Amino acid sequence: MTKASFLGKKTPAATKAATTPKPKPTATKTAKTTAAEQHYTDTETQVASQTSAVVTKEMKEKAARLVDIQIQLKSMGANQLLDEFESIKKELAAEVAVMPTTKAISIPTPDGSIVKFSAPKNSTEIVDKEGVRGVLGEEVFKQIYKLGLTDVRKYATDLAISEFTENKLGSRTMKIE
Repeated sequence: MTKASFLGKKTPAATKAATTPKPKPTATKTAKTTAAEQHYTDTETQVASQTSAVVTKEMKEKAARLVDIQIQLKSMGANQLLDEFESIKKELAAEVAVMPTTKAISIPTPDGSIVKFSAPKNSTEIVDKEGVRGVLGEEVFKQIYKLGLTDVRKYATDLAISEFTENKLGSRTMKIE
């Protein structure tokens, strides 16, 4: 996530929606409550009670500080500057990456500052997986070998993949509303 990715603009409608209290769902909103609606209501209530037990005072203080920083950055017009900074940084890094040198690169600026790129780090990549299997043995190889699901998806259907995969919770994204 870039520094600017959480700096969104809030529309008047979004501000009103964020400040308007939402009615709490109830299990008996109508006589025609479906099983799916009931499950949603039960799940929402359960999540709300679990969340309030997990969110600490310190977390609330950190969240409030994030909002304060976002407001300050917006007032300075920093979100556009951060976006431009990230864009130029990526462009410059791409240009430096193709330079035919293994030494560090320093780029002087007109104001006397210097933008420095380190020498490229050495990278080792396994090119013979079967050779690794032969050295480690089948059992150890199976225990430590990691196979990328993105690559598997190129050759197998979701149904076939579901036979040998397990769903787990992943990372979260953050957004300030």
